[in-house]
Amino acid sequence: QALMTAKAAGVRGLDDDIDRGIDWLVRAQRKDGSFGGGVSTEGSNTNSTGLVAQTLRAAGRTAAYEKARDYVRSLTVTTANARGTQLADERGAIAYNGEALSNGKANGIRGRDQWRRATAQAIFALAPVSFVDLGKKRLGGDPSLQGRDRGRGPGAPGVPPAGAPGAGRASDLTVVDPPKGSAPVEAPTAAGPGGRLGSYLAGRLVDGDHVEVTDGRTTYVDYDLTASVVLSLRQLGEQPKAAERASRFLLDRRSVAASVHGKPYETSTATYAEPLARLALVARSADSTRLRARAGALLDDLHELEGRGGRYDDTGTYAADAADTVRQSWIALALASRRRDTGAAVAPLTRSVCRDGSVPRSLGAACRGTDLVATALAAQALNATSGPRATTRDLAPAAASRTAFDSDRRKAVAQVAGALQRASHDDGRLVDAAQARRPGSVSEVAGGRQAVGYDVTAVRQVLAPMMRRDGGAPRLVGQKRSDLEASAAASAGLSGRSWLSTPGLGLAPGVLATTPATTRPGTSGLVWTPLTIALVALGAALLLGATSTTAFVLGRRSSAGRIPHLPRSTT
Repeated sequence: QALMTAKAAGVRGLDDDIDRGIDWLVRAQRKDGSFGGGVSTEGSNTNSTGLVAQTLRAAGRTAAYEKARDYVRSLTVTTANARGTQLADERGAIAYNGEALSNGKANGIRGRDQWRRATAQAIFALAPVSFVDLGKKRLGGDPSLQGRDRGRGPGAPGVPPAGAPGAGRASDLTVVDPPKGSAPVEAPTAAGPGGRLGSYLAGRLVDGDHVEVTDGRTTYVDYDLTASVVLSLRQLGEQPKAAERASRFLLDRRSVAASVHGKPYETSTATYAEPLARLALVARSADSTRLRARAGALLDDLHELEGRGGRYDDTGTYAADAADTVRQSWIALALASRRRDTGAAVAPLTRSVCRDGSVPRSLGAACRGTDLVATALAAQALNATSGPRATTRDLAPAAASRTAFDSDRRKAVAQVAGALQRASHDDGRLVDAAQARRPGSVSEVAGGRQAVGYDVTAVRQVLAPMMRRDGGAPRLVGQKRSDLEASAAASAGLSGRSWLSTPGLGLAPGVLATTPATTRPGTSGLVWTPLTIALVALGAALLLGATSTTAFVLGRRSSAGRIPHLPRSTT
C-alpha cells in the first residue's frame, strides 16, 4: 500500500512491483481466506487478515478480498453469535482468532489489549478504505463515494445502473464530443471505410482514453462504451495507440472499481459479470504484457459468480438480469479465451436456441420475437474456443480448431448458422427491411456468420455507402449524425472479422458451418477451405471427362442448397 500511495502521489514505474506484491499475497492466502503474520503470529489471525484485505480491495482483487473479509466476519462478535454468552455486551469487537472467540464466549474478555489490537486492524476488512484515501486532507462522508473530486479520470462515476439514484433512460444520454484536436488520432493503417472508422472512434475519446456521456446536467464516464471502442479498434486493426491508452484507463484499479463493482452507487460489496467479461477481453487484446496479465485475475473473479446451470449472477443492489442473452454471450466469449476454462457458460445458450436457429433476447424465453443481433453474438459464443493470440490481418474465413464440442453444441452452432444465413441476402444485406437500415445490425450479423465459417468480405461494400463523411455510422440509414454505439458495432462488417478472428483475443471457432442454407442464384454459400477448393477443382476436371461423373459431383449439392459437411480442421 505504500507503493500504491506513492503511485497516487505521482511516482511512476511502480506498477510491476505493485502487481508482484499483490500476486504474492494472493498466493499466501489460506483456504479459509485468512493470513498469518511473522514470528510468533504465524497462525491465522484477524490482525494480519484485516490489513491484507484492505490491500487486496485497493488492488481490485475482489475474490481474494471477499474471502478475507468473510474470515474476519466469522470472528466478529454479533448479537446472534454472542447471545447467551459472556460476550453479549461486546458487540462489534473482533477476536484475534478462533480460540480467542471461544474463550471470550466462555469467560468474557480477559486481556483487552489483544482484542483492541485485533479490532483496530481487522476492521479494515469490513471497511476497506485504502491508505491512499486515508491520506487525503478531506475524506468525509461515505468512503465508497470518494473519487468524485478526481474529475473524470479513472474511477470517476460511470453511468448510473438501472435503479440507482440519478439513473435515467439510455436514450437521454448523449456522447460528449472532445475538444477539437484533443484526442490524438494516428494515420489510418488502411485506406477505405475501415481506416476512416478507426479514426472516427479514436477521435471520440476524451483525453484520448475514454468516452464521456451527459444527461444535460451531469457528465459520466461510459466505461461500457469505452470498452466497445477498444474492442472495435482491435477488430479493425486500427489506431493501436488509442486502443492501448483506453485499455490502460479501463484496467486501472479505480476504473475496475467503478465499472465492475458499482462505485459510487453500491453501498456494499458488488460485482457485475458482463463488465468483468468485457474487461477480460480488453486485457487479453492489450499490447502491454502487464495489462494482458490482468485478464487472469478478472476471469478468476468472473468464475466466482458462476451459479446453477452455467448462469452467472451479479452481486449487489443493482445486479443485471442473469437471463440476458447478450450478457451471457459475452461471459462465454471471455471464459473461452482461457484454455483451461470449460464451456459451462455455453449451456444456457445451447438450451435457448429455437427450432429455426434463432435465439431470444432472454435465455429460455418463448421463441416468439427472437433477436437477430442477439443470435449473431450467441453464434460467436456457441462456436468459441481458445486459440492462438493471432496478430495477422487475414480476412479469410476462420479455420476451425481441434476442440471437440458435444453433439448438442454442434447442433446449436449449425442451427444458428442456418438462421443467420437465411436472414442475409447474397451480398450481406439483411432480409428484414427494418434491420437492413441499421448499419450496426448488418455488421453484427456479418460477424456471427463469419464466426461459423462464411466469407463475409462482401458486406464491406454494403456498409460503405451507409457510413457518414466523418467516418462513423448512423444508427439508421439516412440520419445525418454518426452514432458512437452504431459506429463501434460496424467494425465487424468493415473488417470482415468476428470476435473469434479478432487479433489478440485468443479465440477461435470450434467447428465450421454444416447446416442447410437458403441459397439464391449466383451464390454457392460454400466456405472456401482447402477441402472445398479441392472439390471444385475435381468437379471441373471431371466435367471435361465424363458427364455422368460430373452429375455425381454436382449432386453433392441438393436442391435445397445444403452446404457440404466440412472438416473440423482446415489445417
